[in-house]
Amino acid sequence: MQDSNAFENQPFAWTPTPDVIERARLTQFMKQVGVSTWDELYAYSIRDVEKFTEEVLKFLDIKFDPPYSKLLDVSNGPEFPVWFGRNADALVRTEGEARTTAATFANKKGWHERGYLRHFDGVVTQFITFRLADSLPQSVLKKLKAELEADNLSDTSDEYRERVEDYLDRGIGECILKRKDVAEIVQEVILAEDGKSCRLISWVIMPNHAHLLLRPSEGHSLSQIMQSMKSVTSHRINKLLGRKGAVWQPDYFDRYIRDEEHFVRTLHYIVNNPVKAGLCSAPEEWPYSSSNKTQVPSSALDGTRTPSSALSAKHEQNLSPEEPAIADEGVRVPSAGLNITTMCLDRWQTDEMKDQPAVICESEDGDVRTATYAELLGLVERCSAGLRAEGFGKGDAIAIHLPMTIETVAILLSINRIGAIAMPVFSGYGVDAIASRLNAVRAKAIFTCDGFPRRGKFYDAFTTAEEAVSHSPTIENIFVLKFRKAAISYQLTAVSYIEFETLISSDENRVPEPTFAEDPLIILYTSGTTGKPKGIAHTHASFPIKAAQDMAFGTDVGKGTRICWYTDLGWMMGPWLIYGALINGATICIYDGAPDYPTADRMWDFCANHEVEVLGISPTLIRSLSAQSEGVRVPSLRILASTGEPWNPDPWWWLFNEIGGGELPIVNYSGGTEIAGGILMGNPILPIKPCSFPAPCPGMDVDIFDENGKPVERGQVGELVIKQPWIGMARGFWEEKERYLDAYWRRFDGIWVHGDWAMEDDDGCWYILGRSDDTLKVAGKRVGPAEVESILVSHPNVVEAAVIGVPDEVKGTAMVAICVVSEPGAIATGLEVELKALVAHEMGKPLAPSAIHFVSALPKTRNAKVMRRVIRAAYLGEDAGDVSSLENPQTIEAIRQLNDR
Repeated sequence: MQDSNAFENQPFAWTPTPDVIERARLTQFMKQVGVSTWDELYAYSIRDVEKFTEEVLKFLDIKFDPPYSKLLDVSNGPEFPVWFGRNADALVRTEGEARTTAATFANKKGWHERGYLRHFDGVVTQFITFRLADSLPQSVLKKLKAELEADNLSDTSDEYRERVEDYLDRGIGECILKRKDVAEIVQEVILAEDGKSCRLISWVIMPNHAHLLLRPSEGHSLSQIMQSMKSVTSHRINKLLGRKGAVWQPDYFDRYIRDEEHFVRTLHYIVNNPVKAGLCSAPEEWPYSSSNKTQVPSSALDGTRTPSSALSAKHEQNLSPEEPAIADEGVRVPSAGLNITTMCLDRWQTDEMKDQPAVICESEDGDVRTATYAELLGLVERCSAGLRAEGFGKGDAIAIHLPMTIETVAILLSINRIGAIAMPVFSGYGVDAIASRLNAVRAKAIFTCDGFPRRGKFYDAFTTAEEAVSHSPTIENIFVLKFRKAAISYQLTAVSYIEFETLISSDENRVPEPTFAEDPLIILYTSGTTGKPKGIAHTHASFPIKAAQDMAFGTDVGKGTRICWYTDLGWMMGPWLIYGALINGATICIYDGAPDYPTADRMWDFCANHEVEVLGISPTLIRSLSAQSEGVRVPSLRILASTGEPWNPDPWWWLFNEIGGGELPIVNYSGGTEIAGGILMGNPILPIKPCSFPAPCPGMDVDIFDENGKPVERGQVGELVIKQPWIGMARGFWEEKERYLDAYWRRFDGIWVHGDWAMEDDDGCWYILGRSDDTLKVAGKRVGPAEVESILVSHPNVVEAAVIGVPDEVKGTAMVAICVVSEPGAIATGLEVELKALVAHEMGKPLAPSAIHFVSALPKTRNAKVMRRVIRAAYLGEDAGDVSSLENPQTIEAIRQLNDR
């Protein structure tokens, strides 16, 4: 832990000018919510986190379809919040209301937040969606049945019917229908009435959805149609209370309004372009065509036959043979809730934004490439179409083992766009680290590359990834990017190799998968103090929105801002940069290479050449660059930022003076993968002290607790805690609920304990002083000691190992391993070199120990727990504290002497 006394009574190094404050996006947000000072804003943000988050969404112009009536549900406890959960607004509206809404947005393209869109002839059309469930949610039915039985309600009573309808109104999870029930409802509500209330324009049944397009008949309203639907569906529920097996779940009623012409044209495209739509691999496999007016047989509706297991379509009107084809446009279907890629890309396809650079990438050899927002969307759409053609879709885990490039950005978004789950891994990881993560999520595919240049040499990424896949039986496909364009020898026979250029050769497919805001988006692995790495689960509405919020408020990023953060996709700041920048309409500037090659000024030259305005960089990198460079002023820079580890004063001042000229703020940023961003963060409207955080992030209800769970006084060091949920918080560890609870929630009831030592000074500035648990941060990267220890003991000559972190002038923290060997003679045969190479191979060279020492025994408690705290203190020559629980306290002295050698 850093010495807190080093930060006492510091003066402020930077103070914002009035014009900087006035221009800041944070100031714009404060005006939106009606506050005039930072203190008022922070109090507002934690007084009502639901209202605050609503305002953030409004500020970022993030719309959900439909909007949700209950923003935050903590009924299962603060450790499991559901944001934008399953409680939809009641969207039943009259035709008149719909027309008014439609008229208001008549000139806007796309979906309105309420689901209404102008029809060409001014008549509103109703689009209803039913969603397929894989299994019956017995808990819902049991709860409903128990409630009804407890109240002795007759199934013919009005109250019984009202209670069932109330369940329907709550949205998904409550209304249970089989495939044949959907068809029966259509018959009972629409066709049986012979078009009296509405006209069935078209309908389509897919594996996960049934879509109905309806138009009200004259004298009838949308609300009447919806009431009829609810009435029949309620009757269906009554008969299903004891049913078991596969079922249909209606999605939110009244979710979509779609113009008839586009809907019919889309169906026309689906039926007549089955290969491009992903329905089959050859046209002859698809016998149903609107051109020959072949009708889909009724068996497709009862589940006994679904062509290509993909889609069945039925038209209730004839299509004109002169109707223009839309093969170039592709299939467009509406989203369901939120697919975050629409906020990153689709909404920027305007005359103002589509030609703005979305990504600028420079490789180490100086090659510069740019993708505009229109070009990036096109690449994402082609990659999405290729993934769908290979059979990948919602819920599939797909790994990404790539350096930061334009293609990497597109691949991440493509995985998100099809509803699959992205799982990035650090591009420098070794075989074991990659394989363990692939197996943990049961990944079905991995994107990798032949390699990439680093310090003038070509790093072979493919061989490492291929060997990892050989230990991962769930992998079906390896997608390969060939940066060198040279031939690759593929060794594995159990997987399919597909080169990226082949994958993206499909036509664009503009179909963002219907996903809910709380559907899984990404699994980011980070290390813990014990056991295997932690898979942090984030959703479409968690990580990206928190990233965009912090980027807008902390680093003042908006439309057109050029931001560079030197990072890797395998660390949280990689996805953070992509989602946050694109949601804000900014330009991502990527340098794909060593930051000090061929000279120590490479990063500064990169920033100058591409007019970077916001630069994020780690303290470790600044320690290294400051020893090699005199610094270069970059005129375009207006904000410097850092994250990953605590600062020490000398490199902070070097960055502030030599790069920032004493005029630019250094926005310090600390949080974590589990946070989806920051707990503490600077911003452009508050003065800054060296190495400090001026305040918590807005919306983060933060405190510092002592060992008994009580707040400490200013100036005292304690545990950094969070007292209320925030939108970006992890939704848990992937398939490890208990481990998640143990990690953060079980020390203090209802309180998130983050694992950092923190202090707040008398001026309200915050400081992070190090980890309060054993997790190491080596050059800003979190490493679990147990993960490295398990690699060391895999060597036949190593019996036990303990890994600790020690101060390092360049890395901040260096990793040191203390090992017990089976044969003392093995030490003389170069065992230290072997072990360093072993860890480098499995974890990657950046995470290899800087030193390995050998002892006869490790300090242990009587229940055989290795005491890393005691080992570290002894190695650094510090007081080891209470060692009464040790079984072998004599081992301490041998470790104390190691650092003297």
